[in-house]
Amino acid sequence: MARKSSIAVRINPRQIRAFEQRMAGLVDDASRPLQAAANAVARDARDRAHKAIDQVFDKPEALTREAISARQPHPSRASAATGVSAAIEIKPLQHRWLRYALGEGEQTRNPGEIGPADKHVMIPVWDNLQSAAVLALGINVSPTEGGNLPPGTLQRLFSMTGQGGVLWWGRVRDGGKEGIWARTAEGPRLLVAAEERVTYDPILEAPLQRLYARPHGALLAMRGPSSSATGGPDDPCKRSEWAFTSGSLHCRLGRL
Repeated sequence: MARKSSIAVRINPRQIRAFEQRMAGLVDDASRPLQAAANAVARDARDRAHKAIDQVFDKPEALTREAISARQPHPSRASAATGVSAAIEIKPLQHRWLRYALGEGEQTRNPGEIGPADKHVMIPVWDNLQSAAVLALGINVSPTEGGNLPPGTLQRLFSMTGQGGVLWWGRVRDGGKEGIWARTAEGPRLLVAAEERVTYDPILEAPLQRLYARPHGALLAMRGPSSSATGGPDDPCKRSEWAFTSGSLHCRLGRL
């Protein structure tokens, strides 16, 4: 009669923990080059967004041209616990005016949202401001690089209104345009129009959404810093979630 045999298996908890730590270390090591790759994609997306701003706006000011920042966590801090992510964002200051170029449908600017006036939206009428008739009054106003009134100009013009002044606030006729008017030799000229609200087309939305739909970019291959930039099918953000919300374009690879 055959004898029964048995096998005893003992599991050392310390060896299990050591194995888990080694595996976690491998995942953490993989997270670092992935974070570097995501950062490279974010930088490229930022640069492409800046080019889109230059193409969409006519002579944007420096602040507007540099409105996009890339959020790039340092690769050394990437781990299985934190996951891997990168993003481009519109800086808070520039978002105050760029928000009117984003969204779906017409975007409405109301008084007090931006600019010194809180009861009206003040719109310069440059054809009149730079006319010879207005220059003859000693009023010399040049637009900023982005076509806006220089800081302090609106206050200076208001200070020139009043009884006997060359400027006044109001309308030429009932139902006409309200704003700052000039008394010129050629008749009244509207210098700054006062609007209850102004609407804008979201001209920046589509170019940024194209970044969302097809994130390309200078992407370091997983072999390391000496590898060539690809931007090809190994782009991790092409296999991950991109989201463009509230002025931010996010690439999140998720936890490994």
